[in-house]
Amino acid sequence: MSHYVSKFIDSISDGSASTPFNTVNGGYSRGHGQVQGQTQVLLLRQSPFDPNLILIHPSGYPVEAPPLYTAISSQERVSVYRGAINPANLMGVGSRKSISLYGHGGCTIAVKTDHLSGDFKLKYPPGGKGSLKWKTDSMSFSSSSSLKLVDGSGQKIARLKKHSSEKRLEIYVPCDEHFLNVVILSGLAVRLGAKKNDRDALEVVQAMSGS
Repeated sequence: MSHYVSKFIDSISDGSASTPFNTVNGGYSRGHGQVQGQTQVLLLRQSPFDPNLILIHPSGYPVEAPPLYTAISSQERVSVYRGAINPANLMGVGSRKSISLYGHGGCTIAVKTDHLSGDFKLKYPPGGKGSLKWKTDSMSFSSSSSLKLVDGSGQKIARLKKHSSEKRLEIYVPCDEHFLNVVILSGLAVRLGAKKNDRDALEVVQAMSGS
């Protein structure tokens, strides 16, 4: 874990260092809900040095600062690295159908799309009976503009939304590094799926209008 990731994890943990997170609770504290003042924010911004890269920093950090994570994506796939892009730093890759995390605690998590609601469901923890769901904003024309992550009980865990020229990932629960990686990677992967759904919907509208 890099120094920057370690510091950020400390800021979003619940201080229970003597009770490590595990696959039973999924790597985050359940039942806390959204507590005022505990929300942590990550900013996702285009690199000023390479427009193909997305730099991920804690809120308040300048875009020129060393990033917590760096992401690069196509229409079908996203790769996320700890710190700067380097093969040794690869944290995981994701698509609208699955995400794969590498290194300690590595795993592959299937992503299923609900074609009626446009939501995306993940079976998590892997091998367990729990689930996570990225819910799209049904009131927005663009389903990829705002995504909310909830667990099987409906507890709100995180939100990924567009804010001005950047994107904000708001995290509402204490969590460990593994779960933080799941949130970041799945959020970016699901956003690819939501953008594809937006494109498909636009094509249908254009076909119906004859344009």
